[in-house]
Amino acid sequence: MKRPVYQMLLIGFVCLLYGAAYGADQGSADQDGQAHGIQRFGRGVVNTFSSPLELLAQPIVRAKYWDDRSNNQFAVLGGFFEGLPMGFVYFGWRLGAGFYDMFTFPYWCYDKSIIQPEYLSFSPEFLETGN
Repeated sequence: MKRPVYQMLLIGFVCLLYGAAYGADQGSADQDGQAHGIQRFGRGVVNTFSSPLELLAQPIVRAKYWDDRSNNQFAVLGGFFEGLPMGFVYFGWRLGAGFYDMFTFPYWCYDKSIIQPEYLSFSPEFLETGN
């Protein structure tokens, strides 16, 4: 019975520490359109749980991208096969970005997202920006 009580006290203490850091973060950060605090924590949770979907999204995104830009009938197939290894790359990258956002959310100096697009997307528009 004592162990769950100690665990709940530890969790409460950690929440109080992060709450104080979150409050200081919100008061001192510049309001330049970047996500702060709880928004970044939420982005981290979403990116962590959606990261396995990159294995499906990247082949589709790459196939759409090459279908729009090439007259070659095999461009879609090439884009699909290009997306298979990129799915594994983006899976790890999005998972890491999710953990990064979850663990650094109280600190305003880490507001910028380290992955583009910030959330999982099945649209090839982010490929056009060069990211």
